[in-house]
Amino acid sequence: VYKRQLEEVGIASQPVAAHNGMEMNMTLFKDLTIDPELQAVVAAYDHNFNYYKLCYASLLIQEGRPFVATNEDSYIVIGGRKLPGGGTVVRAIAKATETEPLVIGKPNPYMCELVCETYSVETVSYT
Repeated sequence: VYKRQLEEVGIASQPVAAHNGMEMNMTLFKDLTIDPELQAVVAAYDHNFNYYKLCYASLLIQEGRPFVATNEDSYIVIGGRKLPGGGTVVRAIAKATETEPLVIGKPNPYMCELVCETYSVETVSYT
């Protein structure tokens, strides 16, 4: 879904599944090339997150691509257990790059403000 939405506004994307199961080490990292069409790193929940994806994302950010997070959830409760959430992926990338992301989802108001501005929705303050 997101890939189609991004492409509709002219943003190239690469599905995370493209890097599932790929290996990474110092030699491979030294020679790793990134797709020049990719315009940003968008971090979110990814149950297949791996070291290759961390290294790839870090190179994109090192080369100046924006770093965006959909949310910073530490965990998701599943069957009474805490499954590591999207925030764990975000924190790994942030630590590896010493870069904080633009958080566009919960609990950040950015997305709501953008929608209100785009569609001229009047906001009300309760403070």
